[in-house]
Amino acid sequence: MCVLRAHNTIYKYQPDGLTSSGASIFINHPKGHGLWQWEKAMFLNYSFYQKLMLWYSFYCDHAFHLTCNQIADYIHAPRLIVYVSAIIHRLLHIFKSN
Repeated sequence: MCVLRAHNTIYKYQPDGLTSSGASIFINHPKGHGLWQWEKAMFLNYSFYQKLMLWYSFYCDHAFHLTCNQIADYIHAPRLIVYVSAIIHRLLHIFKSN
């Protein structure tokens, strides 16, 4: 068990808390995940290349249960970029399986 002390307050690690289930929370709530990623990119002034990487990784995380249009809406990405991400993602899977 991990115990942290911050400002004289003790916090106990919860096995079912955010740190252990964070990825599943993002996957199960794509609108919130997309909004968080988009706001992070805006506030940190991501370059176009960084946004491309963000959009592609968001696509990879949600490709199996969302449409390309939903992904574009949730992450505020241009639809063309999401469709190109889909093509690249599929081609990489084809090449890896061969």
